Amino acid sequence: MHRLQCLTSHRLKLGIFDQAVAIHASGARWIQLRLKEVSIDAWTGVAKKLADFCHRKGVTLVVNDSIEVALASGAHGVHLGKQDGSLREARERLGPKAIVGATVHDEEEARAAIASGVVDYLGIGPFRRSPTKGDFLPALRPHALDSLLAMANRARLPAYVIGGVTPLDVESLINRGAHGVAVCSDLFAGGKVAKNAKALLSACEKALEKAA
Repeated sequence: MHRLQCLTSHRLKLGIFDQAVAIHASGARWIQLRLKEVSIDAWTGVAKKLADFCHRKGVTLVVNDSIEVALASGAHGVHLGKQDGSLREARERLGPKAIVGATVHDEEEARAAIASGVVDYLGIGPFRRSPTKGDFLPALRPHALDSLLAMANRARLPAYVIGGVTPLDVESLINRGAHGVAVCSDLFAGGKVAKNAKALLSACEKALEKAA
């Protein structure tokens, strides 16, 4: 799996599709479609357009929160939180080749996701308090983050740390056991999407070179 997962944001003047174009231009090859506060029809319409683009450009696309939208759009998979639906249902409906990811915030959620037997990766966080999500979950304490990373590694599941991650954090997180990072806020800082994504990709590459 790619080391950098780029999340879209509905809070920007830059539209979702244009965000995807900029992400692709950076060299990043994994997008998570996060779209809030719209109707299911509008959401599906955006997802279909994005899925078509991603399939043509060789970019992996997963849809945040909705099995229905992932299925209707032809995305590569879905990313679900605790309240977003059943992981097993996602696997059953999307099929064996689809990507199914799960967000976990604590050991109980991690155990449940791992026990489902159907997830391809875990999203672990928040690393820092981040304004991207309105609920402002408290940041994980270092020992809690390390524990979740260890659980993912024991289960042989790639772990992506999310929540206020910047390029300066990447090397440390990979050294602590993360497979990669999932980023939204820093990706769009200053409106320089492609530049920011390149910096994150470079940080991932350098961390892996040092770890080799």
